[in-house]
Amino acid sequence: RSGLTTIRAYNCIKLFDVSHTIAVNTSSRSNNSWRSTMRWLLIRIDILSCLMVIVVAVVACALVYGGDTVEDRVDLLSVLSLAVTYTISIAGVMGYLVIVLADMESSMNSVERCYEYAFEVPQERKVVYGTGPNEKPQPPSDWPQEGAVTFKNVCLRYAPDK
Repeated sequence: RSGLTTIRAYNCIKLFDVSHTIAVNTSSRSNNSWRSTMRWLLIRIDILSCLMVIVVAVVACALVYGGDTVEDRVDLLSVLSLAVTYTISIAGVMGYLVIVLADMESSMNSVERCYEYAFEVPQERKVVYGTGPNEKPQPPSDWPQEGAVTFKNVCLRYAPDK
């Protein structure tokens, strides 16, 4: 609430409105892209699942009508109906699997970033101490003894208005 008061006091409402709109649009752009890609992929998976159900149903019909006796047909019906039922349930499982894998991949981005910062970013070089004229002297073994910051010959001011 205090931020809004400050923005109104300095009469910067339009500036913050524009910057906020740009930030929201940038954030929404990536989210909409991800959702559109997921929808595209799930539609393709649904089409493949429907094709699998059609193939299993056609094979089931061919096996039932191709049986020699009625007993052979009755024995096949229970197995084939189970096959068609499982084939139909594969569509939901495949869609859920894609959603879980995509979510895991986006979550692994932070793990990749941590790995990169820990192992791939070059480390600063080691300080070599010495006693020569151009070398840094070794700090005392009990350094630092206290925590204090001293400013000497410092001039501070606010940034100029834009």
